[in-house]
Amino acid sequence: MRGRGVGVLEGARISPQRLQEDIRAVKARTNRPFGVNFLLAPPEQGGGDVATVQRFLDGFREELGLAPGETALSLPSSPLQEQLEVVFEEGVPLLSLAMGDPGELFERAHEEGVRTIAMVTSVKEAVLVAERGTNIVYPPNYQ
Repeated sequence: MRGRGVGVLEGARISPQRLQEDIRAVKARTNRPFGVNFLLAPPEQGGGDVATVQRFLDGFREELGLAPGETALSLPSSPLQEQLEVVFEEGVPLLSLAMGDPGELFERAHEEGVRTIAMVTSVKEAVLVAERGTNIVYPPNYQ
């Protein structure tokens, strides 16, 4: 028996224009179904010391021959609504949302003929996304 899988593009916090380019690049290379994923959980406020994280990652960068990471970073705003319009306009067959309340997004996706998948981190989240109408619920793969 052959396994089945689906490729999923990461869509969080990239411009709608870049997302459209990425979707079209996938479509040019395959006629197989694929999805786009968005992280719904907001970033932790004041929860990270960028310099400390970058120093940790610099060890890996050094092994790979990459330059040290920047420490003066800021998180770009999330153009989620515009990104979703791109997903629907481009006819992406699968919308994947992770860690958060999808609100009415699944209903809209189903109106557009898009199947939905939700990554959850708790039973409470699983119940919530099931009530919102997702097609598939899955937990992250912690090993």
